[in-house]
Amino acid sequence: MNKTKICVFLFGLMIFCQTQFVFANGSSEKNEKNTTNQSQPVKVPKYTEEQRQFLETGAIEKLIADKPVEAMWQAKLAYEANPSTEEYSSLYTKTKNAVIAAFNQACTDSKWVEAMGYFESLESCGVKNAVQAGWSYEQLLQKALPAAEYTAKTQQTAPKMSTMVKGTVTVWVDLGLKIEGGTGYANRVLGSGFFIDSRGYLVTNHHVIENMVDPKYEGYARLYITLADDPDERIPAKVVAYDKDLDLALLRTPVPPPHVFPLGTSEDLEIGDKIYAIGSPIGLERTITSGIVSNPERKLLSTATVMQIDAAINSGNSGGPVLAENGSVQAVVFAGILQYEGLNFGIPVEYLKTILPRLYAGGKIEHSWIGAYGRNYRDDAFLPYGVELFYVMPGSPAAKSGLKAGDIIKSIGGKKFTTIEQLQNVLLYKQPSSIITIEYERDGVQKTAAVYTMVRPENPGYEIYQRDSVANYFLPIFGMQLFLTKDSIHKKEYVVTKVLPNTVADEAGFSENDKIEFSRIRVNDDKDAILTEVYAKKRKNGYVDIFISLANSLDSPYYF
Repeated sequence: MNKTKICVFLFGLMIFCQTQFVFANGSSEKNEKNTTNQSQPVKVPKYTEEQRQFLETGAIEKLIADKPVEAMWQAKLAYEANPSTEEYSSLYTKTKNAVIAAFNQACTDSKWVEAMGYFESLESCGVKNAVQAGWSYEQLLQKALPAAEYTAKTQQTAPKMSTMVKGTVTVWVDLGLKIEGGTGYANRVLGSGFFIDSRGYLVTNHHVIENMVDPKYEGYARLYITLADDPDERIPAKVVAYDKDLDLALLRTPVPPPHVFPLGTSEDLEIGDKIYAIGSPIGLERTITSGIVSNPERKLLSTATVMQIDAAINSGNSGGPVLAENGSVQAVVFAGILQYEGLNFGIPVEYLKTILPRLYAGGKIEHSWIGAYGRNYRDDAFLPYGVELFYVMPGSPAAKSGLKAGDIIKSIGGKKFTTIEQLQNVLLYKQPSSIITIEYERDGVQKTAAVYTMVRPENPGYEIYQRDSVANYFLPIFGMQLFLTKDSIHKKEYVVTKVLPNTVADEAGFSENDKIEFSRIRVNDDKDAILTEVYAKKRKNGYVDIFISLANSLDSPYYF
């Protein structure tokens, strides 16, 4: 779950207060940038055009064996920039053949998720050779999802709730003993889960089984489930795969499921629609609650919107199903705010279905990003039109592919969208280390770019903070564009040239032509929050000198 500005209301305030506390009690000095010292000029060696080509082709050649898709993408960019150069043309052909070979090998080895990534990358580069092998993306997807139970079926009559309860489990993570005041207590994490496959696969939350997969955790941990009909029998389970960003995990047990839940949809849900939840609050298995959809879209996750519900949810419900009256899963319970009764949330089932092929493949699920920051763009009629780029990280795939601030992204891989939320949903389907096609508009002209996808950092803002200058990264992190004045070489005085609405800078009352001077900038030890202290001359304060602190999270839905 993310922090300031990600949560529209309560979460933002809570995390902001926590951040201020962290900085008040110390921060990581190694993550503090000195804003007063001048950087020394770097001597860049001069190469002839032949030497540059030799170095570039050599670097691409080295990628072919381990990263053929990235090699193909870089070769494509080099070839398109120099179409008459024979070296680039032959290298591009070589890299395409390497990806085709990797695709065919993945099919031979039944690594269908990998094959899907290769297939889409080849199509993004206009290569049709993979299709000649008799494959389509839909066929590969079918291979990646060998089970059939998770697809919602047309049912003449809805199963009884007593039947559906049997398909839920209580998830136990035994962490051994904890000592408090010289006395030992059982240390356990309690959650819920539900079967989606007759082979014993079940879904729960990542945060329920986090200690089982966290490489930093070195203590004792054992994973069990108990069935609704036999709460005394602990059945061992194992983690197949997990997605920390979406807070989902796939488990498997050796027992045949008493009931398998079909995965439905939440796309047609509206405010006020009735839903049911099943789980084990504080260990009370077979608990069914009902309520309504309070809001189908809340921004609580950096890459997805979640559903707010008012069904009674308590500790232990996490990972249980949110159901329609016909018994199909519409969401996965993932959070409630204990001190606020009735404020509960679920992850829409569409996200589960999106990553299900990769969950079945096993391991840690990672998401894609291209190193950009954008916001919703509206046309002259004030209607949603696309996502405007406000920032592109230096050296990122977006930058290398030619995307620039001011571009309006309208679709990815032919899938159109008008908002940043829809863009994030489309990007969820795309695997890291693959190539996607981005359609965008620049100065009224429609353009297309093939962009390589990197693994999304846990905190994209920290990546930007590390790579760029303060004048540039201040826009995506705090929402304020800066310009270094020429007559302030020593004291580093900046002028504000733009303030984005509904950002930290906007809420702090900054506006264009304000002048600021930094005291220092610090990042906390977890690298997920940043604090800066500035002296400012704000127009709204009559240009009187004031001292102000700005804090924000280093993750948000606007990074992609």
